[in-house]
Amino acid sequence: ENVELGPLEEEETGALACAHLGVESLPQAFVGFIHTRCGGNPIFIQEVLDELRKEGRIQTGTLGWEAKLELEDIKIPETIGDILDMRMAGLDETARRVLRRAAILGAEFDFEALCQLAGMDEEAVVDALDHILEAELLVESDEGERCRFRNTLIQDAVLQGMSGARRRMLHKKAGFALEELYKKSLASVAYALVRHFDRGKVPEKVALYAKVAGDMAMTSLDPALASEYYSMALRALDAIADSADNRTLRKELLVKLAASSDLLGHWDGALYAYGTAVHLVEQDGDGAEASRLHSKMARIFRKKGHWEEAMSQFETAIRLGREAGDVLATVMAQYGMGIVHYKKGSYKEAIEEGNVCLAELGKVTDRDTRSEYARMKRGLGATYYRLGDFDKAEEYYNCL
Repeated sequence: ENVELGPLEEEETGALACAHLGVESLPQAFVGFIHTRCGGNPIFIQEVLDELRKEGRIQTGTLGWEAKLELEDIKIPETIGDILDMRMAGLDETARRVLRRAAILGAEFDFEALCQLAGMDEEAVVDALDHILEAELLVESDEGERCRFRNTLIQDAVLQGMSGARRRMLHKKAGFALEELYKKSLASVAYALVRHFDRGKVPEKVALYAKVAGDMAMTSLDPALASEYYSMALRALDAIADSADNRTLRKELLVKLAASSDLLGHWDGALYAYGTAVHLVEQDGDGAEASRLHSKMARIFRKKGHWEEAMSQFETAIRLGREAGDVLATVMAQYGMGIVHYKKGSYKEAIEEGNVCLAELGKVTDRDTRSEYARMKRGLGATYYRLGDFDKAEEYYNCL
């Protein structure tokens, strides 16, 4: 969320200037002039102070501050572009080239990534960086392994100074540069790869890495961010030719988007995504997967309290599961039907469904079914408890 800040008051300008210069006090005339001419803009205030100090017109030390200037001579930038022009005045074309590529990489970036994108040898990049650092456009960190822009407004101004075509070209190059540099750990730069390939108009790569980024967001328990990336990946697929691999990826993305939407409580969106995935899966003749997806849709209808729609979806899931010979998919759909009966207060019907499920699941020796078997036992115990049959409830609970 963006917070809009108003201009500083004159007293705040004085406090900022003192803190920035490292002195206890400043002449009120100087503070008032700077405040008025900079319009209370803290970025402009700091830039003017830095420029004056850099030119040797302000000196600070143990005795406070000394100024060798006339107030009328102070040049005040009107825009961030003016600040950039002031600081770039002494940069040669090589340094400007490196600065533009730094802006493409982001507000903060790795030195190695800058070398890769610049297409220059390390020494040439270091020489250019020395000039850029001297101009106080960038700041080093991690012993020179990383750099960052002194403030993001400067980065924005560098980007705005390039044509859209150049930015698009450099973002595309940045994506491929990072892909090569981090080929053994692509997940570590997945978010950056999505950003660069998206702005560089490379939809095939966007679809691939947006899925990875979405998966990472889900692992970090951020379904909202995951949904954004899965949606981005699907939009990217719309921009490229259809193929068997892309169709498989689309189905996977739709299911992931539905799951993240479900977690957010965006049930209509989840149902739409599951429904679209079901359509593709049924076209491919995968009855078992279609059964599982219909069960997932039924669970959302169940959450919404739409019992009839939930029952209809579970019935379809049961039919498809049986046709595909997938016992687990069939049993899980039937158990889901039992939960609907339970939610509606039809406990006897719920018990009937539950016992059928246990009988069917007991025929499967797969280790993956053990947790489901225990869950069904627990569910039946709860249902008998609701009916007041405590002995039967205890019998099922003791089986766990």
